[in-house]
Formats: sequence, C-alpha cells, structure tokens
Amino acid sequence: MGVLLLVKNLVNTVTMALDGISTLTAGDGSDATANKEARQVAKLNKAQTRRQAGGDVNQDYYRTNNEYTITYLAEPYNVDPATHVWGPNSRPWTGTAGIVNTPLNLVSGASTSLKIWYDGSDVTQFQPTNPSDGDTITQWNDKSNFAHNANPAGGATRRPTYQTNELNSLSVVQFDGTNDCLSINPFHDLRGQQKWTMFAVAKFTSTTGNRWISQTDTGDVALYHNGTNMVVANASGTGTSTNTLDTTDYHYFTAVYDGTATGNANRLKLRIDGSNQTLNFGATTVGSAVGTVDNLNVGCNGADSEYFQGFIAEYIVYFDALDGTDQGDLESYLTGRWGL
Repeated sequence: MGVLLLVKNLVNTVTMALDGISTLTAGDGSDATANKEARQVAKLNKAQTRRQAGGDVNQDYYRTNNEYTITYLAEPYNVDPATHVWGPNSRPWTGTAGIVNTPLNLVSGASTSLKIWYDGSDVTQFQPTNPSDGDTITQWNDKSNFAHNANPAGGATRRPTYQTNELNSLSVVQFDGTNDCLSINPFHDLRGQQKWTMFAVAKFTSTTGNRWISQTDTGDVALYHNGTNMVVANASGTGTSTNTLDTTDYHYFTAVYDGTATGNANRLKLRIDGSNQTLNFGATTVGSAVGTVDNLNVGCNGADSEYFQGFIAEYIVYFDALDGTDQGDLESYLTGRWGL
C-alpha cells in the first residue's frame, strides 16, 4: 500500500504517493478565471526551476493562478522538463507525474553507494557556473551525495572544455589528448574497497597509444584503451578485451570489480555497449581489494602522463559490485538519455 503525503495550498492540492503516482488537483470548476489558470498549470522552465530550488534540479516547482508556489514534487517524482505534466481530466483539472530514473534511484542503497556522478548534460554542475559552448572548466561537480568534485590537474592550459549539442542534443566534456586531466584529490574513500562498479559514456577520437578514461595514482583502478583494445584493471590484475573500438561513435562501458569472488574472470568484468567481454588476464592476478590510493584521475592516467582524446558524456562510480539487473537498469538509463 502506498504512503500518502498531502500538502494543501490556497489554490491547489498535491497528493503524493510513494508508489510512484502523484496527482495535483486545481480549481473546483466554479470560477471561470481560476479554471483558466488551472488549465495553464505547467512546470517552470529548467532555468527558473533551478533558481527557485536553490540550484537543486531534483525539486520541481509548479505554477497556478499566476503565482509560483513553494510546493514541489520531491525527487524522484520530478519530470522531464520537456514534458507537459498536467493535463485536463474532466473537472477539477488533474494530471500525474511519473518517476524519472537517475543513478540515485535506480539502485537500492545508492544514497550511500553512489560515490561519483559526473553528468555532462547538466550545465549547473560545472565551475565556472553555466559555461558556454567551448568554455574551459575548472571543476566538474559530483552529483552524488559525497561531493567528489573533479578539478584540473594543472593550470589554465590543461582544462577540458564544455561542448553543447554534442550527443542527443546534450552537452558533454571534451579532452584534448595532449594534457587535459581532471583529478579527484584526495579520494581516500577508495582505499581498501573490495567492490566497485564504473559506468562511462565516451567517444574516443584517437586510440593511438594508451588513452585513459580514468585511473588511480597507484594504477589500482583503470579503464582505458591500450592502442589496440579496451582494458579494465584493478588491484594488480589487468583484463584486456578483444574489442578494438572505433573513433567515430560514442560507446557505453560497464566495469565491475568484486574482490570477494574467486578467480580473475569472476572478480573483474567488462561490458561494452551492453555486451559482456571476454578478458585476457595474462599472468596478472586480480587482487582482493583496492590498494592505498590517493587520487583518481579522469581523462588521463594516474601518473598524469598519458591522456584521453575525445568526449566524456557521463561517468558514474558505485562502491558495490552491481548485479546484472542493476547493470541493465543503469545501461538503459544511459542509452535512453544519450540516444545510444
């Protein structure tokens, strides 16, 4: 049975059900002007929503009788900004809002296990704030609950750029392949971890030499292209796929590490575009835990000497070995959002 939360305003009533259906009823049919306004109840544009919500895009404000109320649907009951939420349904006027899937609500316990979420499509999540097309960034904000923000590893000439309308009409972050590098420093939370799952949506524009999506300073955790194939690594173990990859398309990657499992193939796994990869571990052995890392770099290796060339749209890390269902849910979220 759903739990109901009832919030009353001067001109409307919001009934919020935790089972996923929220209903707003505005006007009682007796006042023509009020009902005209009720028919115009609409979600504010995204920029206004952010201002009203103090920068929190998970809170959505609604308008009725030409007044902006402070009633909002708490996440995950927000809606796609391009969607008209409320529509007439006899009298009084009613409508429903559905759940919008995000990395924070697709996985049980994500409020604590989701440690990094970089979303290139969200212009509010950069410094300087609200960059324009081609602007360099000084910070990519983490949308998880832990503020693991990523900053350039050097000065002004080493900053990646914000690029608009790049993939599925959404913005992404571009790395030049020469010296652009973002670093989470420190990232001591990763020390000793026995489980993690990493997702990335990226396009390599060069696969010459080693091109790194990310790596820790100790080399314990890594996802990169070695000039021939995609590679995933953790705790002294390196798994090389047979996927050569192209430099014309975006791809989505899922890497899973479980140090409590037995054997290399069970401890470290890689999926590319939803397909399980057969990994060659050579003589390496995947350890049972991440070592004593200090930082995690995005767009370069841990030594800050080899660089990713291309675009990163989204980058997500959980401290958990997500099962096949959760992996599929996150991959569906990524493919739907980015049009892959």
